[in-house]
Amino acid sequence: MKKYLLILSLPFILAACCQPCQEEAKSDIIGQQNIKLESDIMTPESMWAMGRVSEIQVSPGDSLILFGVTWYDWKQNKGNRELFTMKPDGSNRKNITNTNAGEYNAVWNCKGEILFMTANDKDEMQIFRMKSDGSAKTQVSSDSGGISGFILPIPLGVILL
Repeated sequence: MKKYLLILSLPFILAACCQPCQEEAKSDIIGQQNIKLESDIMTPESMWAMGRVSEIQVSPGDSLILFGVTWYDWKQNKGNRELFTMKPDGSNRKNITNTNAGEYNAVWNCKGEILFMTANDKDEMQIFRMKSDGSAKTQVSSDSGGISGFILPIPLGVILL
């Protein structure tokens, strides 16, 4: 079921990433860019202005889809990844993070919370947890020097097909 939701949701996710964000950042955070196409020819600048969708995850209970979008600024030669949620039908798209650090390896836990990696105040990558609406963000790891990845154990009784 989750596989079919994911496949059916891809067009909605791609369409969502090409529409202007309702919550535009008024800072130096790299996000969606407004470009004006001078012709119907795809230029490198227009390609770099498009967000790249990645790490699509369906929530427990199949009620939300979590995904990341990486935006690039080709003039600065760097990018930034933000997390979004939306319903499986493509509605109610919400940007749930808005930082310069970028958020990575986002996954759902069994309680419907989101775990992800981002830089802490010491610029070390750590694991954070937040609610599905982006609230209650708390740091859950404190490894000296930071971490490079994590996986959640599979609960007992889960059968992989």
